[in-house]
Amino acid sequence: METLSLSQAAERAGVTAGTLRRWSEQGVIPNANGGWTPAAVATARIVARLRDRGHSLASIRHAAENGRLAFGYIEDLFPSEDGEYTFEDAARETGLEPALIERVWQSIGFPSGDQASLTEDDLQLLRYVAAVLAAGFPLVAFLQLVRVYGQALAQMADAEVRLFHLYVHEPLMRDGVGGLEMAEEMEGLARELLPLSSPVMDHLHQRFLQHFVEQDVIGHMEADLED
Repeated sequence: METLSLSQAAERAGVTAGTLRRWSEQGVIPNANGGWTPAAVATARIVARLRDRGHSLASIRHAAENGRLAFGYIEDLFPSEDGEYTFEDAARETGLEPALIERVWQSIGFPSGDQASLTEDDLQLLRYVAAVLAAGFPLVAFLQLVRVYGQALAQMADAEVRLFHLYVHEPLMRDGVGGLEMAEEMEGLARELLPLSSPVMDHLHQRFLQHFVEQDVIGHMEADLED
């Protein structure tokens, strides 16, 4: 497993090396003794957010010992959110106007304006957007479509997190599983399940799309017959 130096871990966690060392010494990050692994850094990021919200180190330590912070370890399964590009950078890369990129981002439900920073994956998404518009799909229709995508997928992601917490995280806490063991078990399960979500959604989308295309064709035919 990858291990980082204290300074590297502190940079990824967004705190100073001294703060990170103090948290480790006080038992707030219980899995740091074996080295600064991605799981330890994930814990540090959660602790930093909780400290920003005003929670004491004692309450955070108690939550970590009970496994209540274990869910956060799953964050390491996702690409980093640290963006390297601005809307202007994306415009030069994709040929889209910065104002249009911001409209697309707002329609999806992503942060825009001064809060926006784009990753390499975001740039790839915008390349797809540029290809769709270059193919002749109307902009007004596309903006409505991505708004629907954003709302639907946000609801799906929210449901996934809530159900995983209800049926996986809480039972482990009730069984008294230790914080580190719980985090490793949850991370392993999520690592197996996450790659399956996209194929499932793709298949369901194809099935429903086929159904509504047929409904549209039948509707037009019946309307013509009535006329």
